[in-house]
Amino acid sequence: MSKVTVEVCVIFLKLGEIDTLKEQFSADVLVKAKWREPELDRKGKNKDELIDEDEIDFEKYWNPKLFVENTVGDPKEVRWRTLAFSSEGDAFICENQRLKGTFVENLELNDFPFDVQDLTVTVTSERPASELNLIEDRMELHRVYKQSFIDEQEWSLYKHLESESKFLAEPHGDPSVKRVLLSVKCRAARRPWFFVWNIFLVTFLFCSLSFATFSVEYNLPQNRLQLSFTLVLTAVAFKFVINQSLPRVSYLTYLDKYLLGSMCQLAIVCAWHSIVAKIDSKHDAKVAELVFLTALAVIYIGFNAGICFHIYAFACKRRRIMKQKDREYMVKNFLRNMHRRVLPATNYQSSTLQAPPAGGTPSTPQISPQTPTTGHRQAGPSILHSCSTAPVLLTTETTTTDSDKIKKKGESTVAAPGGPCQNNCVENTVSDKTPPEKPERSKPVIFT
Repeated sequence: MSKVTVEVCVIFLKLGEIDTLKEQFSADVLVKAKWREPELDRKGKNKDELIDEDEIDFEKYWNPKLFVENTVGDPKEVRWRTLAFSSEGDAFICENQRLKGTFVENLELNDFPFDVQDLTVTVTSERPASELNLIEDRMELHRVYKQSFIDEQEWSLYKHLESESKFLAEPHGDPSVKRVLLSVKCRAARRPWFFVWNIFLVTFLFCSLSFATFSVEYNLPQNRLQLSFTLVLTAVAFKFVINQSLPRVSYLTYLDKYLLGSMCQLAIVCAWHSIVAKIDSKHDAKVAELVFLTALAVIYIGFNAGICFHIYAFACKRRRIMKQKDREYMVKNFLRNMHRRVLPATNYQSSTLQAPPAGGTPSTPQISPQTPTTGHRQAGPSILHSCSTAPVLLTTETTTTDSDKIKKKGESTVAAPGGPCQNNCVENTVSDKTPPEKPERSKPVIFT
């Protein structure tokens, strides 16, 4: 048996709290998949005949056995399947899986608190990679709904999504058997100003106060050290607070580096106050202290300037890349939307169903009369139904031109709960009549 191509689309319906300490996030996700099922094809049959999906036992047919791998615990899960056809009568089984739960994510905290995190949903199959191939849906884009993001006060969510396909060895079986994984990730940038004002700025201020200890006479080390040790203990308290909000990673974040650098500066000041008191000559002590104070001020200013430059040049570089990807993503969606609107009026015969823009309102799909791809369960040409959500009965009314004098009513469709299909698609209804030059779009009406 040849490989089955399974097209997958992941939609982040709602994103909850991103827990940095536990390295996980909560989300409500819809995973949509579709694949060819030749046994249900309409070839050689009446294409206008309606099929009652309640009479179809989907358990009798091939199933990719998809699941989300990086969930924690037992998430709430709902599954349902629908049937869709291409313009040539090729049958596609569409499976929708809605998950609400917690997902594991290995956070990269090197740039904390200026970090950008990937929020990944990994879809895989219980079947080996030799039986199926997981790819992105070629007609529907992955998308995320920013308006339903709960942690907006702490994070900024980007619009674009990316996916990555890879292979993983079977952990509890033959190591030569591999499973295919499709990882779909959206990205969120941490809002850093809370840490800038409350930690970076406060640390800078009390470390700057270490220069005030030089106003005490050098021959009174007990007073100087008392003030210096107080500042050191303050820095230690700040470091302890930061550790409570971060996981125990084996590397230093930008905030760790700044706090440790400030503590080193305070430690050097304490050591100097102990040394300068041992100089017998008053003149030599004043000269040495002046040289040390000047060098310490230059190093301290250079350290802070270097940290600021390094954060802008390296830590914030990924943020600029993400904004550029957002712009490219919006341009791509705009061009696809324009292509979908203009193409039917100029060259209807070559038009195909295009994916709706992320978070936008999809338009009526166009039908491509191309010859279907041969082979068992291979992805065919344009599909009239793009694997929508829970079925709701709709009634469509399509009127042709006056020359045809044809009016069709009562055709059955399937749509998402509370609205029409994601792609305004017509399911279980295919017309082989040649459309007019300017076809009118159908107007679905929902009966509750």
